[in-house]
Order: sequence, then structure tokens, then C-alpha cells
Amino acid sequence: MIGLAIGLLRFILEFSHTIPPCGSSDPDPRSDFVKVIVGQVHYLHFSCFLFLITGAVAVSFSLLTEPIPEDRLYRLTFWTRRDPRVRRPVQEIVSNGTEQMHMETPQSELPAWRRYLNIVCGTSGSSAGLTEAPQLQLSEEEKAEAAAAFLDEPPYWRKFLNVNAVICLALTTFIWGFYA
Repeated sequence: MIGLAIGLLRFILEFSHTIPPCGSSDPDPRSDFVKVIVGQVHYLHFSCFLFLITGAVAVSFSLLTEPIPEDRLYRLTFWTRRDPRVRRPVQEIVSNGTEQMHMETPQSELPAWRRYLNIVCGTSGSSAGLTEAPQLQLSEEEKAEAAAAFLDEPPYWRKFLNVNAVICLALTTFIWGFYA
């Protein structure tokens, strides 16, 4: 969000001020700040600075916040994606120091516009006109094992997809280089 805000600020500064045409004797009406930030810094160099600023903010926030306990990260990071252990949900700490489960608001208590938005986005549990197929009840351990097993990919298809990805990248690079 910091990167977006800084990028939008430069965008607004660049397009809100007009520059006199090249060779014109008209004075430049822009302030010195806008002349330096927008006029003298190429947009690609600005994007490098913006990348560094965004990275610094992300690392700073990461170091300043408390890490999530490891037992709540199973299958949430790249390194634990195949872990079959049961993941404990991230819980909220209440003011008295006890943990409380984060509960979602029931559909019936949501405002009408939010229920319709949930239906359109496909995040609602059910809608008035639709019936759900019966769900097979699995234990938490079975759900965790099924989630870890979902990522298994047969070696043939893994190789097939990787080869096609390399072909697509090579073809795209050739076309970009040929027509650039």
C-alpha cells in the first residue's frame, strides 16, 4: 500500500502539471519539488527506488510484528505445503490475555448487500435458491492429510508442465527479442 501511495503521488504530480513545449520560451510553472522528483528522475529509475522503499517497509513490518506460531503455519508456507499435521487456526488474543476463536458472522446477520456480494463472489455458504450437495464429514486429521495429498502431482504431468513452461518462456523471449 505504501508503494501504491507513492506511485500514485508521482503519477498525479506528473499528469497534473503541464510542461511547456520543447524550444518554447515560456517559463516552467512547476514547483522545484515537482521538477526534481518528476522532471529529473526517469520513471524506470523511480520504479527502482519504489521497489527499494516497498521492500524496506515490508521487511520492517515483518521484523516489528510478532511471528505466527509454527503450529499455525502448516500448509501456509512453501516449506510446509506438504505437511499432513493439523493446523490450528490463528486466534485472536482478547484484552484479558486469553485466546478466542475468530468466528465468522452468520449469513442471516449480514446486510442484504453483503449477502448478495458473497453470492456473486462465490463465498457464501448457501443461497436461497441453491441447495448444497451433502458433505462427507471428515475429522481434522483426515482434512489435513487430504489437503497435503492434494498437492501431489504425478511425475509425468509434472515433467510435461515444466517442459511446456520452458517452451512457452523461450518462445515468448524470442518473439519479444525479435520484435523489440
